[in-house]
Amino acid sequence: MPWLLLELAGTEAQSLRLEEADVTIGRSEEATFLIEHRSLSRQHARIRAEGGEYIVTDLGSKNGTFLNNHRIQRGTLRDGDILRCGEVAFRFCHTRPNPNKSETDSLPLPALTCSLPTRGKPLSGDAALAEDSTDGMAAPTDSALRRDRLKTLLRVSEILAEPGEIDSVLSRILDLCFETLPIERAAILLVNPANNRLEATSLRSLRALSPGEQIWSRHIVDYVRTHAVAALFSNTRTDPRLAQAASVMAQSICSSMCVPLRPRSEIIGVLYVDNVTLADRFASSDLAFLAGFANQAAMAIHNARLSRELERRAVLENNLLRFFPKAICTRLMEAPATLHDPTETEVTALFADITGYTRLASRLAPREVFALLNDYFPILAAAVFRYEGTLEKYIGDAVLAVWGAPFRGPDDARRALAAAVDMQSGIRELSQAWEDRLGSPLRIHIGLHTGTVAAGNIGVDSYLQYATIGDPINLASRISNAAGPGEIVISDTTRLALGDCRYALDRLPTVELKNHPGAGSLYRVRWS
Repeated sequence: MPWLLLELAGTEAQSLRLEEADVTIGRSEEATFLIEHRSLSRQHARIRAEGGEYIVTDLGSKNGTFLNNHRIQRGTLRDGDILRCGEVAFRFCHTRPNPNKSETDSLPLPALTCSLPTRGKPLSGDAALAEDSTDGMAAPTDSALRRDRLKTLLRVSEILAEPGEIDSVLSRILDLCFETLPIERAAILLVNPANNRLEATSLRSLRALSPGEQIWSRHIVDYVRTHAVAALFSNTRTDPRLAQAASVMAQSICSSMCVPLRPRSEIIGVLYVDNVTLADRFASSDLAFLAGFANQAAMAIHNARLSRELERRAVLENNLLRFFPKAICTRLMEAPATLHDPTETEVTALFADITGYTRLASRLAPREVFALLNDYFPILAAAVFRYEGTLEKYIGDAVLAVWGAPFRGPDDARRALAAAVDMQSGIRELSQAWEDRLGSPLRIHIGLHTGTVAAGNIGVDSYLQYATIGDPINLASRISNAAGPGEIVISDTTRLALGDCRYALDRLPTVELKNHPGAGSLYRVRWS
């Protein structure tokens, strides 16, 4: 029965039986031998039995099919021939092959030792596991040892399933590596989303490390990430494929393994382990175990990151809800840069203030003033959020709100005026509830002005405040002071922004606003 010896690194060979008269090789689910390697096409090559011979045919692959290093469209396979599809090499054998013979080192292999997921007819059971071992160590052929490894992975799953901060999860992963494998150093490198580079996130060594010391081979980790494969080097010092790997030579790495961390379809990093004292410390069974361990570790890292992100978003959303209505918060969560990048925008600013607040507060006990303000501010805030405005700040008994930041709308001025009317109506009802204690009606005066401001976050990282900066904000405050009890006064720019106003407007006599001479005409809104 003919065989294909799948030579992926000398140490990770897999023997595939050609039991069918017509087989295909590729990355497609329909391929007889499914091999997940990016150099392969979905349907790369076909091997067909014809008249006692095996004929290989290229199926229009992108990276080509080669027979004994010659690119072919069609060729006849003979015993010992080297067939290469893309970067994946095979040896064609008429009898069951021994993948550990030294002659396999001459195959045209990828740059690094790698283990690829395959689907075909590999050797099965203990024999396959024993023949895969390349370090002379006893392969885990007995069921007891396999059960121990399975128990270890189950324990790993339980430990890593416990919730924790990302640093704690990374530390537990390295602890378990040292408990279960004969390693001297280990590193977890995660992809930095900002620059898409692998960066060391957690390191561990049996000896003390110098600050900034690198304990991994950049050559190996980059290959593992790029090709999405696990890699095993039993003896790096004698492996010709690492002759150009400066980091391996400089660090005197004797043997190493590296596996991708892939909780879903995307690789988020790699787990690297090595031994700098002895070669031949790792067998293919160790690589298989580390790959299974890495699956659990990747999910633990993913879950820790997700938990941290959910907490961050919850804190952010809670802070945003202090200033923005729910609909605006949702948009800001999807585009957080809107808050951090200062922008110039046209807004309609609203200032609302209690008329005669100082005199009123002097007649009440401090506890009563708190009670009044706790009834008063929710009415104003509700009106702002009802019309999707930004509640920028409370200033004593005053409220500043804006429409047009962080997002502009065609009817910002209309919504600002609608909120002002709701505020006046709400305070009229509150006044009735407090009339006995206040001894006089509770009234507020409101001013609106439309103009261009700068908007964005200001403050320190520990306390950021969304703010609009510019003279239009100051002018809105001055217009508010020009309004009488229970009045809404708007500027000429706001009147123009309103278009056809649903309320009648009374032009006020010329009013000189402090620090704003010639500010233009003002209009009282007949809101009731």
